[in-house]
Amino acid sequence: MSSNIFDLKENPTPIELREAGIVLIAPGLRGRGSYAGKRETGQTRALSGERDALDKAIAEAGLEDRHTLILEAPTPEPQLGSTTRAGGQAVAHDAIQLQVAGRPDEVQFAIYTDEAGTISFHYPQKTAADATGTRAFGSPLQYRYQIPLRKARGEGTEGSRGLLGFIGSKIVKIVVGKLLGTQTGKLGHWAIQKWENSARAFQGLHGGADFSSLMQAEPQPFGAWDSIRGKKALLFVHGTSSSTAGAFAGLLEAGNRDVADTLYQRYGGRVLAFNHHTMSIGVADNVRQFYEAFQQHPGEYTFDIICHSRGGLVSRAFTRLPDAFLAQRLDGWQRPAAVKIRIDRIVFVATPNGGTDLARPGNIPQALERLANYVNIFPDSLLTIGGGMLLSLAAGIAEAGLPYVPGLDDQQPDSELVKALTDSQAEAPRYFAFQANYEVSGKLREAIKASGTVLTGANRFVDGLFGESPNDLVVPTTGVADNRHFRLPETQVVKFQGDKVHHTNFFFQPDIRRLLDFLPG
Repeated sequence: MSSNIFDLKENPTPIELREAGIVLIAPGLRGRGSYAGKRETGQTRALSGERDALDKAIAEAGLEDRHTLILEAPTPEPQLGSTTRAGGQAVAHDAIQLQVAGRPDEVQFAIYTDEAGTISFHYPQKTAADATGTRAFGSPLQYRYQIPLRKARGEGTEGSRGLLGFIGSKIVKIVVGKLLGTQTGKLGHWAIQKWENSARAFQGLHGGADFSSLMQAEPQPFGAWDSIRGKKALLFVHGTSSSTAGAFAGLLEAGNRDVADTLYQRYGGRVLAFNHHTMSIGVADNVRQFYEAFQQHPGEYTFDIICHSRGGLVSRAFTRLPDAFLAQRLDGWQRPAAVKIRIDRIVFVATPNGGTDLARPGNIPQALERLANYVNIFPDSLLTIGGGMLLSLAAGIAEAGLPYVPGLDDQQPDSELVKALTDSQAEAPRYFAFQANYEVSGKLREAIKASGTVLTGANRFVDGLFGESPNDLVVPTTGVADNRHFRLPETQVVKFQGDKVHHTNFFFQPDIRRLLDFLPG
């Protein structure tokens, strides 16, 4: 038998993959297994159906795809009291145990994908002994994983997917990165910061002669200050882990291109965008970065804003975050007196104006799985939700348990930032919103169910993160236009219902042309 192919015999005998430094125990599986080693960048494995998007995500996160196991065996029914003792721990009949050699300067985690393409992340315990009770293959440090197996729900489909293709087998992947540690006591967000510094390198205001140039993947810094000083301009502000080019890509589509062109005409070409980090720093830092772009160009500036997701909190904070809050967060920093910024109209698209439960620290592991399944089922969402961010967040969890992520912390429903914003019902006439109540169905319904959702009826479900509250898969529906600060009238809100519109595809919808009703220029 080749060292890369092994039999699964439905017994507790440890399977040793000595060249890989792995011991596998799969007491309830009967079938065949295969092993593949380190994946090189740019390589798409036919063996496990992985896509190039996974290569990009791993490279962006600075990680290594070191081990992949393909298990061709159905998940057995759980058997009450049927467990195997291995390495001092019990392994259930419908679970596997992996022991993987490691190094002290590394962090690792596992990605498990079932036959239907549902993804989950698993984090190991460190141990000095392998599953057979001896030191494993000369490596003093071992990582032990206990992975419950799922009965695959829903049918997989061939073709393009977000991160992993469908081959009808279980895939367990071990991803490894360097242990980053901490320098400031904010343990766990260094992996995210590293990703943002690399994958979201351009920071600040940028512009373009037309919408296509504004949406370049490598934007050009804005420099035409005299053209916007004293005149109203239009500003695009993206959301979490995204960029201008990712968040607003739908306006480049043929059906919506006239919307972008009309906006350019209405604002006389005075259209800018603000690229900024959204995870490793908080909203107050985004405000400072925005104002510092104007510091050498004093004067009065007025903007209308189109914003997506967290970008709406940033947009409100430009002028509605109190000086005392900024000073407390930013070591005394204040907005420069010579720069006067006025925000007129804001169009919120899927903004967590009331916060989102996905951002609560205790929910981060479950939120990560939700987002990973989201982009795996809706590949276009990778334009907005960076795959590298997801893997960086997993690395942060592996290192720190529940990592501190400043950009998420601000989005908690009861965060200090959400409470501190001072806009009120007086601003409502200048605010507009697009929101969605996404009705989960099909493969995503099964993925959410697998990660803690309890179905309660044919068209209703209790979501493990949102309870029974309507949501667009990422933010609560009602908080966009109805929250502790303001409630918008029906005429200023575009509402989507059903299984077509979710958090990242608003700008691809024909109704996005309502932007033209809300922004006269």
